[in-house]
Amino acid sequence: MGIGGSGMSSIAKYLKQKGHDVEGYDQRISYITNLLESDGVKTCQNIDNFRYQEDVLYVISLQLTLRKLFLQIIPKMKM
Repeated sequence: MGIGGSGMSSIAKYLKQKGHDVEGYDQRISYITNLLESDGVKTCQNIDNFRYQEDVLYVISLQLTLRKLFLQIIPKMKM
């Protein structure tokens, strides 16, 4: 999740080079996601198309976690 960033893309590339199946989500297509695709890492830009599975380890970018938390807090602050 958030695979197009410098940290997550490095982890994805490393795991792929070690022989693991790696897929990731990012909000947009970028130079980095294109490089990952060329290395065999599957990426998607629509979270609704992302396949969640029970037997998979998910690594989620802190930025995504903070953004979600921020979006939950702001509406409550406006009350």
